[in-house]
Amino acid sequence: MYRAIRAIAFAYIQIILSISIVNAETAAVKVIGISDGDTITILIDGSPEKIRLHGIDCPEQGQDYGTKAKQFTSSMAYGKSVSIKRMGKDRYGRTIGWVQVDDKVLNEELVRAGYAWHYKKYSSNEVLAALENEAREKRVGLWAGHDPIPPWEYRNQFKDNVRINGPPLFQGAAFAATKSHARIIYHGNVRSHKFHRPSCRYYNCKNCVAEFKSREAAIKAGYVPCKICRP
Repeated sequence: MYRAIRAIAFAYIQIILSISIVNAETAAVKVIGISDGDTITILIDGSPEKIRLHGIDCPEQGQDYGTKAKQFTSSMAYGKSVSIKRMGKDRYGRTIGWVQVDDKVLNEELVRAGYAWHYKKYSSNEVLAALENEAREKRVGLWAGHDPIPPWEYRNQFKDNVRINGPPLFQGAAFAATKSHARIIYHGNVRSHKFHRPSCRYYNCKNCVAEFKSREAAIKAGYVPCKICRP
């Protein structure tokens, strides 16, 4: 009986600890990289850690306002000390969280400026919903355009036209998008030294914090192409 009670107590403590870790706040960490509008890299205890902003989704780099969203995030957070409220991990191993810069929350400011959607699939946040409605009404940022394509729909175009074990097979609108996408940034895994194209399932892996503006730059830095996405 005593052993059973002790086991239950231990399990309960572990649950409490795991909850506190998930929702823990990390203060005064420096932002050392901006992958795109909603993904940053911080330096914590001497190691890089990717943070995917919770509750929002910014346009991809190949979309209208994708670059502007990245520039907005960079101007607000790059090189600065920020606080992180951790909400968990995504399937790529990235930390999902709220990012506070001084007295502002980066997640909210991106939506307010019209550089991000409220990602309702993963967050039913009333503040983000209100900020998106306000941005739509004011027609700021991406809402100034006609019927902007949500980034999750944009990404699905590539999923539908990519052969997993071969080169990408782009057709129609997806092909046109890649033709005009001259700003592709490859991500490199700092441990395996493999680099990936944006459509690769490993593009935003936990250790994929190195960025390259061309295939040649990645190879010159000692990285090798991923055998799955074949960049």
